[in-house]
Amino acid sequence: MFYGAPYHDVPALIAFLTILVTTVNFVVSVEVNFYPRYRDYYSLFNDGGVVGDIVVAEEEMLATLNRELRFCALKQLFVTAAVISLETTVLSALPLGFNNLMHGYFRTLCVGYGLYAVGNTVMLILLYFTDYKGAVLASGLFAGVAGLATIVSLFFPQQFYGFGFLLGAAVFFVVALMRLDTYTANLPYRILSQQPIVATDKTGRFTELGCLLDRAEQRYEELRLEGEPHGAFERTVVRVYRNRWGGPDDR
Repeated sequence: MFYGAPYHDVPALIAFLTILVTTVNFVVSVEVNFYPRYRDYYSLFNDGGVVGDIVVAEEEMLATLNRELRFCALKQLFVTAAVISLETTVLSALPLGFNNLMHGYFRTLCVGYGLYAVGNTVMLILLYFTDYKGAVLASGLFAGVAGLATIVSLFFPQQFYGFGFLLGAAVFFVVALMRLDTYTANLPYRILSQQPIVATDKTGRFTELGCLLDRAEQRYEELRLEGEPHGAFERTVVRVYRNRWGGPDDR
């Protein structure tokens, strides 16, 4: 039960269920048909394929991707349109206490979740192509626009609640789609020339922390081998260590 904001949260929950068709379709159709083409295309780069085969594989992969994304969007569109058409009759018959305000929320959120579902599918394809910047850009804009627009909608009548999420989902869908189109327009360059020529190890704060802990562990082992620790804390550490890994001779 939603006690905080039932007029909004109950329609939001039911509207969220309408995107299950896209979630399931991505796993059983988009990935199943796209991944073999994706794997064959990248294997040509890794296994020394000729240019002609790479060009043909790229065309087949992108054609499959475009077809699957189009079908995915159409399925979600049909489901959203059908739900919006039938929601007044169906939801009014259920003991959920729907009123006119809740029906308005439901229709608005159905459209928003539909755009979000298709945009999320496109964003996952960006991750396939390792376009992490594009995925973060689209997701960040979604979070920022939806959050800001939702705050703005609070200053308007209650009928406008949900439009913030709808606007954020629309921006998310458009940006993710445009980014995917731009990224795949020159895919060989992205794979061959955009990568660093020489492999380098990237170190950050957590890498430095790990190295520091490794040095501390090595230093502790050196001191322990020189003699048993005398402090209470050190004895506790040694006891836990031995219980987990055995005695010094068993290491």
